[in-house]
Amino acid sequence: MINTHFDHESEPARIKSGEAMIDLFEGRELDELPIIVTGDFNSVAHDSGAYSTLVTDGPTLDTWDVATEQLTPAWGTFPGYEEPVDGGTRINWVLVTEGITTHQAAINVWRGGSGAYPSDHAPVHALISLP
Repeated sequence: MINTHFDHESEPARIKSGEAMIDLFEGRELDELPIIVTGDFNSVAHDSGAYSTLVTDGPTLDTWDVATEQLTPAWGTFPGYEEPVDGGTRINWVLVTEGITTHQAAINVWRGGSGAYPSDHAPVHALISLP
């Protein structure tokens, strides 16, 4: 299980971070182990170098895309304390390696009793099974 937070200003830095993660879990101590990666990638899913490095051309799967069932709308994950947007950009992801099954995925836009959001980001949830 790896949790990360990629740079918010530099796409080249985010790509390098993705490459470093791949180096960490391919051919080293984590090789052949099931891997779960969560984090604020500060990169748009399906439309960024970091996503391409880790998912499109890389060894991980985006649980949102491969889930048997998505329990919520595809909320953007950085609403910035504002109303969430269905179909907004997802910069927070849960990634897994092959062999891990994703049953359900959700993006949590819960608000407290006062109506305030607990964070400027909307958490992503995934119900998975390890091999």
